Amino acid sequence: MTKEITINGKSVSPVDLKGRRVVSFAMIDDLHQRPEGTASRNFRSNKKHFSLGEDYVELTADEIRRQSLTDVFPPRTPKGILLTESGYLMLVKPFTDDLAWNVQRELVNVYFRAKGDAKRKRAPAIDTVFARYHRIASLRPNADPNQCWIAAGRATYEKCGENPCETLGITSMEAPDQTNHKTVTEIGKMIGMSGQAVNKALIAMSYQVKVEGASSTSSNYEMLERGKPYGRMYDETRKRGKGAQQVLKWSPDIAEQIKRYMDVNKAAELALAGKLVEQDTRAPFAKKPETATV
Repeated sequence: MTKEITINGKSVSPVDLKGRRVVSFAMIDDLHQRPEGTASRNFRSNKKHFSLGEDYVELTADEIRRQSLTDVFPPRTPKGILLTESGYLMLVKPFTDDLAWNVQRELVNVYFRAKGDAKRKRAPAIDTVFARYHRIASLRPNADPNQCWIAAGRATYEKCGENPCETLGITSMEAPDQTNHKTVTEIGKMIGMSGQAVNKALIAMSYQVKVEGASSTSSNYEMLERGKPYGRMYDETRKRGKGAQQVLKWSPDIAEQIKRYMDVNKAAELALAGKLVEQDTRAPFAKKPETATV
């Protein structure tokens, strides 16, 4: 655990994120003796001047939990922002009172540049980290090359704060056979059906099954044996590389099969309806037998 640091007579617990020393808005308000919310408001008013990744970092609620920063932000914080040294200096630039000068000096010299337990680690090279994770992902039995690439990109983001796949514009990868797999919505447009209807048809055809209780990163559907020649599971990175979502896509060839299935199914329904009508006309309501009069 990092030792506390004294700034202007106040004890401060240093916050380190991926090898960098950072500071929260609440810490700035407290040390500069400003009303709660002052630092946050000033940041929002001048956010266009701050560079994401250089002057500040944004964290989702899940990242706050995984980085063990729950004591830095209030409970149930949906998105947290932490400032680097450059971001802090930009934010407090308008602070010109005597206290501000003293606090700035101590934060820069003692907090951000502290040695010993709080010594900042040198950030690892992104290409080295990516290659290491890609090699690890490739160790899995029957590892898919495309998914290894995407998985390594996600892991590199967690380690270095940057996803090289997204930087290169690679948010999804085509299958090795170069089949232009499509989503159910795209398949539906080819045959005049909605994506929901396509999913129902694929289930009825025993090509896929709906997965109950799927996680936010997993697909809601899973291929069955009959669907494997036509379907493929893709890992697609989310915005700013924060996690990925599995998407089940299908070969365009599946569209004609779905159409034939729907046509046959519709014909069977019409035939069944016709038989019911025919039976109904053949069996009218029978009259009750008349009772004999004595």
